[in-house]
Amino acid sequence: MSPRDVEHKTENGRPKLLFHGSPRKDLLTLRPSGHRALHASDDIRLAVAFLARPEHCYCVRSNGAVQVWVGESKEAFRRRDRGGSIYLVESHAFSPLRSDHGAEVFWEYTTHDTVSPVLRIDYASALAAFVAHGVQVQFVTVESFRRFDATNSWPSPMPHDAKRNAGVVFASGILPVCRTTGRICLAWRSQFVGQGDCWGTLGGAAMPGQSLRDSAIRELREETGYDGEIELQPVFEFAEGSLQYQNFIGSVPVEFTLSPSAEHSWETVSLAWRQLGEWRQLMRAQPHSFHPGVLRLFRHAEKLIASFVKCSPVQNTHQGFNSDSGTGSGRQPSNTGISYSRPEE
Repeated sequence: MSPRDVEHKTENGRPKLLFHGSPRKDLLTLRPSGHRALHASDDIRLAVAFLARPEHCYCVRSNGAVQVWVGESKEAFRRRDRGGSIYLVESHAFSPLRSDHGAEVFWEYTTHDTVSPVLRIDYASALAAFVAHGVQVQFVTVESFRRFDATNSWPSPMPHDAKRNAGVVFASGILPVCRTTGRICLAWRSQFVGQGDCWGTLGGAAMPGQSLRDSAIRELREETGYDGEIELQPVFEFAEGSLQYQNFIGSVPVEFTLSPSAEHSWETVSLAWRQLGEWRQLMRAQPHSFHPGVLRLFRHAEKLIASFVKCSPVQNTHQGFNSDSGTGSGRQPSNTGISYSRPEE
């Protein structure tokens, strides 16, 4: 499920689905807590910002960018990072809160009702989720965080390119899954690409200024010719040397064939659609026939891949954004819709 999915509007112009983020992965229902309303957003980036729970954290949306400020070191954040879940909920139970800020209009939605999610997306790492969805994260000292917070003078989010280090290659790829047949697609990589002559996903390096999601869709279109409907879900991100690679599951309505653009016809030899069990059996029998990244993807995200194939409903639940029953010093999301901060859960 991707941000594009909520662009499908109902008759009254509202998004059908909203995103609600939480560090917890065990919720079957989302419940407001006490006087606090349950909040959700039509921007998945704002929900993703709530996957981690440092003591000092603040989220700002401005100029189309979303930025998370964390008052601790990156190393300390990584040690605590257990990921979380994004819960998709139908919007009919929520009331919109609108605020105009400059030329932009930001939206958030709220309800005092108990809500049952229609889908849960799990993330093993909050940092991986930030990267996948283009959320900028800034690590500062506690003293700097408190100074920004006291004066409410958070620096504006930086342009996307400013976050890229010259020595790091950002890349992404898609594992297509056909939701009508339940079969999974892998591509036989040609001998002319890096680590070729093996089964792999469809992807490559992101262009400067391009999100990993958009880059993955572009690579799929170039390498296969498929330009139809697709729903993306980030499933597994890994870093190796100077490479940071984000894997997506891409749910498609039909099994497409190989018809690449002329300039990319040399990259892929063929496509194969097989059931998950068939791919597993082949990986056990011929592991050398698969790209190491594919073996790693299936090893770390096997349950999530299987859930996509089976189209299983939500299995768990929780309270998110600011619906927690525990005590804490965190601030509730503001009604301006411009910035969020997370209370303790």
